[in-house]
Amino acid sequence: MILGSKKLVIVFGIATVLSSLAIPLSSARASKLLVRDSVSVNVGIAPYVGISIINNTAGTGVTYSNGVYSKTMQNGEHISNFGTTRLKVICNIDEHTENLDTYGTLDCRNNGWSLNIAPASGYTTTVDGVSYATMVGSAASTAILSSSADLSGSTSTWGIMVIPVSKTVSGTSVSASAATGYDSMHIIPASTAPIATSTSWRTINGTSTYIESFELDIQYGVGVSSTQPAGTYTGVVDYTISLNASS
Repeated sequence: MILGSKKLVIVFGIATVLSSLAIPLSSARASKLLVRDSVSVNVGIAPYVGISIINNTAGTGVTYSNGVYSKTMQNGEHISNFGTTRLKVICNIDEHTENLDTYGTLDCRNNGWSLNIAPASGYTTTVDGVSYATMVGSAASTAILSSSADLSGSTSTWGIMVIPVSKTVSGTSVSASAATGYDSMHIIPASTAPIATSTSWRTINGTSTYIESFELDIQYGVGVSSTQPAGTYTGVVDYTISLNASS
């Protein structure tokens, strides 16, 4: 403990109602939307494209309840594993045909999908013309900006790291891929940005194989400087899934 340090209550919320790409189903034929009844998805246009929360695991000394991680921290304290949220992604729109013009040639076989993150509405701040994902402080406090991936530095910050979960399909290990830079602690972007991507079909043993779902762990980290004012700081992020544009 640092002499003269102050208590800071850090509250990190995740969206419990996840969003998916809004696809009007009336524009597509079911023959091209591969229904997989065995895949359970809580959110999105199930069972076509969507994401769901599998579980939430609080870090050491952190409490998790009702979609929120929280911890009382001291000035100068940092924690790289504040909590971890495991997400499941499904996407089984097969391939573009004349019946899928609404998608603009987007599909899960050829182009794949992206898992995206963004601060929830009201959780961004612009400083000197630059926008940051923000932990909003209580009335007498200064906001904590996601401005650095270094949690132990002199600046208060918060961030995420993406850890793809591997599984075995037909004897082959498969997983989604973290976006560039997100395989280690990374700042939270101030606007919607991809943090992981994959295609839902892989060639395994010479056969095009549908992967019914992918899982990813999103690990949150928080660091507070020695001068951060006492108070309660709250940050909230939203997750969405989108289809990738053709390359």
